[in-house]
Amino acid sequence: KQGDAGTALYIVQEGILHVTLEQGEQMTFRTGDSFGELALLYDTPRAATISAAKDCLLWVLTRPDYKLITSLAYKARIEEFSQMLARIPSLAKMVNAT
Repeated sequence: KQGDAGTALYIVQEGILHVTLEQGEQMTFRTGDSFGELALLYDTPRAATISAAKDCLLWVLTRPDYKLITSLAYKARIEEFSQMLARIPSLAKMVNAT
Protein backbone atom coordinates (compact mmCIF):
# COMPACT_ATOMS: atom_id res chain seq x y z
CA LYS A 1 0.00 0.00 0.00
CA GLN A 2 1.24 3.48 -0.87
CA GLY A 3 2.94 5.16 2.08
CA ASP A 4 3.67 1.91 3.94
CA ALA A 5 7.22 1.09 4.91
CA GLY A 6 8.93 -0.92 2.20
CA THR A 7 11.03 -3.87 3.25
CA ALA A 8 11.42 -5.97 0.11
CA LEU A 9 11.83 -6.15 -3.64
CA TYR A 10 9.26 -8.22 -5.53
CA ILE A 11 9.61 -9.92 -8.92
CA VAL A 12 6.50 -11.16 -10.73
CA GLN A 13 6.90 -14.78 -11.84
CA GLU A 14 3.24 -15.27 -12.75
CA GLY A 15 0.11 -13.16 -12.69
CA ILE A 16 -1.08 -9.63 -13.27
CA LEU A 17 -0.97 -6.76 -10.79
CA HIS A 18 -2.65 -3.36 -10.93
CA VAL A 19 -0.56 -0.40 -9.82
CA THR A 20 -1.96 2.94 -8.66
CA LEU A 21 0.57 5.76 -8.31
CA GLU A 22 0.28 8.92 -6.19
CA GLN A 23 -1.10 11.03 -9.02
CA GLY A 24 -3.79 8.44 -9.75
CA GLU A 25 -1.88 7.03 -12.71
CA GLN A 26 -2.58 3.36 -13.44
CA MET A 27 -0.11 0.71 -14.59
CA THR A 28 -0.07 -3.05 -14.93
CA PHE A 29 2.74 -5.39 -13.90
CA ARG A 30 3.15 -8.75 -15.58
CA THR A 31 5.60 -11.66 -15.59
CA GLY A 32 9.18 -10.38 -15.33
CA ASP A 33 8.29 -6.99 -13.87
CA SER A 34 9.62 -5.97 -10.48
CA PHE A 35 8.77 -3.40 -7.83
CA GLY A 36 9.94 -2.28 -4.40
CA GLU A 37 13.53 -1.50 -5.33
CA LEU A 38 13.41 2.09 -4.06
CA ALA A 39 12.09 1.04 -0.69
CA LEU A 40 14.69 -1.72 -0.51
CA LEU A 41 17.65 0.47 -1.44
CA TYR A 42 16.72 3.76 0.21
CA ASP A 43 14.30 2.78 3.00
CA THR A 44 11.58 5.02 1.56
CA PRO A 45 7.81 4.55 1.88
CA ARG A 46 6.02 2.70 -0.90
CA ALA A 47 5.31 5.02 -3.84
CA ALA A 48 2.31 3.05 -5.13
CA THR A 49 -0.50 0.73 -4.13
CA ILE A 50 -0.35 -2.65 -5.85
CA SER A 51 -3.13 -5.21 -5.95
CA ALA A 52 -3.41 -8.58 -7.68
CA ALA A 53 -5.77 -8.69 -10.66
CA LYS A 54 -5.56 -12.49 -10.50
CA ASP A 55 -3.57 -15.07 -8.56
CA CYS A 56 0.13 -14.24 -8.64
CA LEU A 57 3.43 -15.89 -7.84
CA LEU A 58 6.07 -13.43 -6.66
CA TRP A 59 9.73 -13.78 -5.74
CA VAL A 60 10.67 -11.74 -2.68
CA LEU A 61 14.06 -10.31 -1.74
CA THR A 62 13.96 -8.85 1.78
CA ARG A 63 16.23 -6.04 2.95
CA PRO A 64 18.24 -8.31 5.33
CA ASP A 65 18.82 -10.81 2.49
CA TYR A 66 19.79 -7.99 0.12
CA LYS A 67 22.29 -6.63 2.66
CA LEU A 68 23.76 -10.09 3.17
CA ILE A 69 24.18 -10.66 -0.57
CA THR A 70 25.79 -7.27 -1.16
CA SER A 71 28.06 -7.79 1.84
CA LEU A 72 29.27 -11.13 0.46
CA ALA A 73 29.87 -9.58 -2.95
CA TYR A 74 31.83 -6.73 -1.32
CA LYS A 75 34.00 -9.15 0.67
CA ALA A 76 34.71 -11.20 -2.46
CA ARG A 77 35.71 -8.05 -4.34
CA ILE A 78 38.08 -6.96 -1.54
CA GLU A 79 39.69 -10.42 -1.57
CA GLU A 80 40.10 -10.22 -5.36
CA PHE A 81 41.83 -6.82 -5.09
CA SER A 82 44.04 -8.03 -2.24
CA GLN A 83 45.23 -10.99 -4.31
CA MET A 84 45.94 -8.70 -7.26
CA LEU A 85 47.93 -6.27 -5.10
CA ALA A 86 49.85 -9.13 -3.47
CA ARG A 87 51.33 -9.98 -6.89
CA ILE A 88 52.97 -6.55 -7.08
CA PRO A 89 56.36 -6.93 -5.36
CA SER A 90 56.47 -3.42 -3.88
CA LEU A 91 52.97 -3.84 -2.36
CA ALA A 92 53.06 -7.51 -1.38
CA LYS A 93 54.44 -6.87 2.12
CA MET A 94 51.70 -4.34 2.89
CA VAL A 95 48.94 -6.63 1.67
CA ASN A 96 50.28 -9.64 3.54
CA ALA A 97 50.62 -7.58 6.75
CA THR A 98 46.87 -6.99 6.97
